[in-house]
Amino acid sequence: VILFAVGALVAVILFFATLVVAKAEQRYSGSMPLVTFGLTAAAIIALYTLVEGALAFIPAFFWSLGWLTNLDPGYYRNLFWGFGHPAQQINLAAMVAIWYALAGITVGAVPLNEKLSRLAFILYILFINLGSAHHLLVDPGPGFGWKAVNTSYGMYLAVLASLIHAFSIPAAVEVALRRKGHTQGLLQWLRKAPWGEPGFATLVISMVLFGWVGGITGVVIGTEQINMLAHNTLRLPGHFHATVVSGTTLAFMGLTYYLIPLIFRRELKLKGMAKWQPYVFGFGMLLLKPAAAAWT
Repeated sequence: VILFAVGALVAVILFFATLVVAKAEQRYSGSMPLVTFGLTAAAIIALYTLVEGALAFIPAFFWSLGWLTNLDPGYYRNLFWGFGHPAQQINLAAMVAIWYALAGITVGAVPLNEKLSRLAFILYILFINLGSAHHLLVDPGPGFGWKAVNTSYGMYLAVLASLIHAFSIPAAVEVALRRKGHTQGLLQWLRKAPWGEPGFATLVISMVLFGWVGGITGVVIGTEQINMLAHNTLRLPGHFHATVVSGTTLAFMGLTYYLIPLIFRRELKLKGMAKWQPYVFGFGMLLLKPAAAAWT
């Protein structure tokens, strides 16, 4: 785990170094592009997550070798979950940045209020880590006030960030499609959307599965009283299959359809299969959520 954390930390440092070089070479004018801004937020979350992991695992490693005679279990548990839970939030921030990228690539969507979207990423940096507290609800170390604030008021500021993105991206897609002439009625823009474009299908399915299935269950499971009933049940695999396995993986898949031709300068093979892939994968993942709930 320590070797993995060091390797991941090197990758994050290289990302920051690339940003510095891009700024010095004036690769962009004005503010940092929103997608890059979102990925930078993910990198910042990764940075403090990996630091917390180092503070947990390195002393534990020394203790296991007998080099450290005393290791405070409360110290270890707190920092362990400061690493374990935000490790998934790195994916979350990167996934949302990719949503903005896919919306722009597929339909030319531009956020209606880019400053608000940037604020949402900043809220992720400041508050997304607080969700870790629900892993420590039965721990005798932290007090009730600490547990209540972290699993409610503090965590909801990160939820606010997700709600901003959840409204901003579909609104940007609707405006972009209406500008293309799809203005009849309330939903012509949605009917005429490029559903055969794998990146657009991936964007929509990823947002639905992550937001409506994974995100809502995550907020519910993360709150104190419900967590005490739901933790370590099959609701958790259902939640994770809707978030990391469904939403995040689909978003990353969708971006590869455009990155592979860009990097390798070659067209994709079997493009017809690419059109179906998001639907097949998304439907398969959707089945796992009710299955887990039924078993629970």
